[in-house]
Amino acid sequence: MKSHKTKIQIRFSDCDMLGHINNAKFATYMEMARVQYVDDAIEPSREWTETGILLASITIDFAIPIYLTDDLTIETTIISIGNKSLKMEYVFVCSTEKGDVVKAKGSTVLVFYHYIEKTTIQVPQLWRDKINLFQGSDL
Repeated sequence: MKSHKTKIQIRFSDCDMLGHINNAKFATYMEMARVQYVDDAIEPSREWTETGILLASITIDFAIPIYLTDDLTIETTIISIGNKSLKMEYVFVCSTEKGDVVKAKGSTVLVFYHYIEKTTIQVPQLWRDKINLFQGSDL
């Protein structure tokens, strides 16, 4: 299954007093990767005012600290698609002279939502088709 890769520019303000990336920034990085995935693989410049996705759940497992000078990429994969939701997995990878190092992993559950009607909706067939095409899998 092919993953989507988003290069993250770590900013000085992302660091905490201990010199590593504050844990709250990981959710922001996941959001950046999620938006880039949608733009690149599904619907570029999507209009989000009528229908879209809501974050229903987020988990992050921290393994090794990430620092300001790290070369960070987030590898994003949709691992399952339900009736009205999908689950995304995020792998925080830093490139080093010795190879790639996984520094953290996370996941989100996203629910499709109609903002005007204020109700959940089915995962659009367009999304299913484009995800399967992009990832080279049948979810």
